Amino acid sequence: MRKQIKIGSKVILKSFNGTTSPDENTHSHENYWKLIDSIGTVVQGPDRDESNINLYKEKRVLVKFDLIVKSLGLECHNNVENSLWINIDDLEILKAGI
Repeated sequence: MRKQIKIGSKVILKSFNGTTSPDENTHSHENYWKLIDSIGTVVQGPDRDESNINLYKEKRVLVKFDLIVKSLGLECHNNVENSLWINIDDLEILKAGI
């Protein structure tokens, strides 16, 4: 059975790029590990028209965080404010979307 995550799912960031701590050479504006344990909502998958995202096929989803990402001194360049493309393996689903 294939796992799926849906647009609108509430998620928590459990790691970033597969680890729970940054490299010692990580610049502060790129220290996205500060977001670990932050909650957000999946707002887009790689295919904007799909509501279900195959977790074994796709690797990243756009997560809009509940907090203001820039308030942590982090860069955020997406069209959706407070959002980052996150590897699905770094997420835990809290509540499934519609």
